[in-house]
Amino acid sequence: MVKDLYTVTWTSHAGRRWILEGDLRARRGVIFTGIDGMVGTVNRSSVDRSTGVGVVDTATTFGAMSGTLNVAVYPDGDAPLGRVHTEFVRGFDLTRPGVLEVVTAGREVWRAECVLSEPVGAPSVSPYAADLWEAGLSIPLYCSTGAWCSPWEVEASDSAGVHVTNTGDLPLFPYIEWAGAGKSFRVNGVRISLPTTTQPRFLSCDPGEGFVVRSGGPEGSVDVETWSAMRGLAVPFRVDPGEQVHVATDSGLKVHTRQRVLSPWR
Repeated sequence: MVKDLYTVTWTSHAGRRWILEGDLRARRGVIFTGIDGMVGTVNRSSVDRSTGVGVVDTATTFGAMSGTLNVAVYPDGDAPLGRVHTEFVRGFDLTRPGVLEVVTAGREVWRAECVLSEPVGAPSVSPYAADLWEAGLSIPLYCSTGAWCSPWEVEASDSAGVHVTNTGDLPLFPYIEWAGAGKSFRVNGVRISLPTTTQPRFLSCDPGEGFVVRSGGPEGSVDVETWSAMRGLAVPFRVDPGEQVHVATDSGLKVHTRQRVLSPWR
């Protein structure tokens, strides 16, 4: 059912992109056949109720994701099956992550940054064997972030500020983009003054990232100098699932967000 409802793409650490549809009529290329696992794990801690009935949850954490990407491999034009098989397997690495992307029937886009959880196993039959025209392949994947993420969205501020809504499964921590002098924003009753910059900078509101400041975007390089100017300053900009938070910003500031879910199969 999954393969009929979703479009799946793999982009390697080197930037090569495979749309895993192949040619279903001619049976060419790499064709997606299914995914096992690859959903977030929920870890709950609890204590027994004093009544002896039920428990009280004390903490909930979300672990890493793991699973298997299953494909069928065929020759593709002048490329024999063995070459297609080898090139696809080399698009995965134990330490350098690639991106697994799922586009749902409703056109939602979800991405997970993955590495191999273990080396790819040996095939039962050599893909270079004479007259072989099809080979099944299973890729074991591991995602340390534990969630599927939507693409980044950006909203420019105006006099009314910005309302940020969390439609995902996990807490949302925006990035604030600014440039110039005298910029600030207010959220949850706290005003945050931003350092002077000559180029756009991006402030993470995630305490797990130490409220880091980056250049070039929310996934860009760390700007140590600007980040140092904000050391010790906490930014209380957290949006829990199902909630909406208003941020009042100076003109010209932008708010970058992305949703996180435990499963794109919802």
